[in-house]
Amino acid sequence: MKRLAIIVVVLGWLLFVVSFFLTAVVTVDDTVMGYQVVWHLGFPGWIAAAIGFASLDDLRANPIHAVVPFVAALMNIVMVASPWAVIRSHSLLARVLPNATLIAVFVNVAVWVIWHRDSVLGPGYYSWVASFLVVTVGLYMARFRGIAQSHEVAQGRVA
Repeated sequence: MKRLAIIVVVLGWLLFVVSFFLTAVVTVDDTVMGYQVVWHLGFPGWIAAAIGFASLDDLRANPIHAVVPFVAALMNIVMVASPWAVIRSHSLLARVLPNATLIAVFVNVAVWVIWHRDSVLGPGYYSWVASFLVVTVGLYMARFRGIAQSHEVAQGRVA
C-alpha cells in the first residue's frame, strides 16, 4: 500500500510539472476604458502562476479576483513541499500536508468558479488542479497506511 501511495504521489508531481508547460489560459475578456475587449493570449502555466502572485495589484478594483489567484499561486508552495511528507512520513509537516493539499484543491477550483465567465482555461489549468487532487489522494493513502502500521506495531501484530 505504501508503494502504491508513492506511485500515486509521483504521478501527481509529474502532472504538476507538466501543467506549467501546457496552456493555462486561452482567452481573457476584459474591459479597457469602457470597451469590452477579448484577448487571445494562450500563455503557459508558469506565467499564470507568476500572474497569480502579481494579482494583488488589482486589490482595490476587485478584491475577489485579486485574492483568489494570489492564494492559488501560494498553493504551489504546498505542492513543492509535499515531497517532504513522503520522505519524512512521521514529521509534523507530513501530518499537515494532506490537509493543506486538500484545501489547495478547493482554492484551485475557486479560480475556475471566479474566472470561468471571463476566461477560457486551457489544459494546463485542468492538469494543475488534477495534480493537486492526485497528490492529495496519494498523501492520504500514505498517511493512513502509516497510521494503520503504527497501530499494528502498538498492538504487537508486526514484528
